[in-house]
Amino acid sequence: LFVITTVLWMVAVALYISSYVVSEVFKFYFLYWDAYVIFAVWPMCFVIALYINVIYIWCGNNTQGTAILVMMNIIMTICAGIIIPVSYLPESFSMFSYVMPVTALNRYCQMVIFSYPTVKEVLSIVLWSIIFGGIGVLGIWKDSRYGSASC
Repeated sequence: LFVITTVLWMVAVALYISSYVVSEVFKFYFLYWDAYVIFAVWPMCFVIALYINVIYIWCGNNTQGTAILVMMNIIMTICAGIIIPVSYLPESFSMFSYVMPVTALNRYCQMVIFSYPTVKEVLSIVLWSIIFGGIGVLGIWKDSRYGSASC
């Protein structure tokens, strides 16, 4: 879990630094340097790592787990309004956008990069950490000898 979080964090920091360099070199000025971002993206990377861990715990470390991870990511990306704004989605999709973890992660990321996250965004990240952590613990417990019905 820590390895996944660290790799995601390094990719996020590399993308932030490269975006800043592009912004400065080409005089776009869409992104300003703030060292706070480097540390503030870590909780978001941790939640993503927990999510990946939960999928692989419950679906297995095989092709099935990867296929389910990709399918869930596509569904969440569409329903969360990342590709198409939620206001343009049908009512059946837009109601799911409020309960998708990607929506909370997207809001948190936007607030970290362009301003500072509010208490609501921080609490949503903590809530998703607790949810994914709890599901992961249940999955590990299920596979252990204490979670099985037979002794």
